[in-house]
Amino acid sequence: MIEGSLFYSATWFKFKDNAAEFAATLLEFKFGNSLEFLKNIIAPILRSRFQKRFKTQGTGNHTDEENLTILRSDLQAIETYLGDKDFFFGDKPSLVDIMVFAHVAAFYYLPWHHLAKDLVDSEFPKIVEHVHKIEKKLFSDFKFGQ
Repeated sequence: MIEGSLFYSATWFKFKDNAAEFAATLLEFKFGNSLEFLKNIIAPILRSRFQKRFKTQGTGNHTDEENLTILRSDLQAIETYLGDKDFFFGDKPSLVDIMVFAHVAAFYYLPWHHLAKDLVDSEFPKIVEHVHKIEKKLFSDFKFGQ
């Protein structure tokens, strides 16, 4: 579920309406801020490739509402399983904790607004808390953006 429907539905929302921001982030990562003007040239190319890939994979065949339902269901399953525990299997982080952190952080810490991030913030406080626990416990030297 995490590497399938959660990944694809979250990626759909983080990229669908944000191709220019995504292009700017890629350019900044690779070349610094000097080529940011290219983002509006690269964005349509990325958008086209994104749409083709997600159409083939299946996520692009769903409506936004269907993708939101899929994402919400996956996040609800994660939050339900986590319950009141600090970590999925007790008092120490496990591989599952790291996997959930990685997939949620990949859309949660992006510097632009999108529906997947809003959904986690508004409906899944235990997941947000879990992400912050993992961040603090295992990645305290790294500064995540928000």
